[in-house]
Amino acid sequence: MKKLNPEFEEIDRKREDQNVFWSSLDAKEDENHILYGNSASFFSSVSSERSEELLNIMKKNGLLRDDKILELGSNCGRNINYIKSQGFPNVLGLEINQEAIDHGVEEYELLSEENFIQGSVESAIGNVGQIDWLFTMAVMIHLTEEQKISIYEWAKKNVSKGIVFVESFSKNTMHHYGLKGHWFSHLSKKEIPKIGKKTRYRKFKSIGYTACIITM
Repeated sequence: MKKLNPEFEEIDRKREDQNVFWSSLDAKEDENHILYGNSASFFSSVSSERSEELLNIMKKNGLLRDDKILELGSNCGRNINYIKSQGFPNVLGLEINQEAIDHGVEEYELLSEENFIQGSVESAIGNVGQIDWLFTMAVMIHLTEEQKISIYEWAKKNVSKGIVFVESFSKNTMHHYGLKGHWFSHLSKKEIPKIGKKTRYRKFKSIGYTACIITM
């Protein structure tokens, strides 16, 4: 594997290690800035700009008020809280970190335990049932190949209207690297299988990533 930066350490990522990492991680900071983290307090402090941009994409692609919406890797629920506040009540977040869920329930008046499913993708996604919309935001880039394949396969059978993957995409082959334990991989457009009728890409300006929009 090619190193993208001298500071990055190449790692052999395993699903079990990945799950332990994200289920227990809190923000790690140096004297200047946050290097990485799964901190609920950090994510709940982020502005709603990215949530608004995401919701606009789904609305432009046919989102209705009664549609059931699932976020994979919802952390404290910042995105689903915003979506619910805009009049879309049927939101659900799947999150591995129970502390993040607890923080979201305490932080957001609109959210309760009923809006979350706790567990890893491969262990909990089967408990969701049929949904209309699925989205991720900077989550797929932290999953193993095995986990991503399980999502693609599940989505093809269980999502009725659309999928939005807001992730970091690379034109080249996928690279894996770690920064002090932070596991990351760029997605390649070639790896996204044919899940729905149409797949297209657009810039996601608020965080400088790309939105992969799939209509079913």
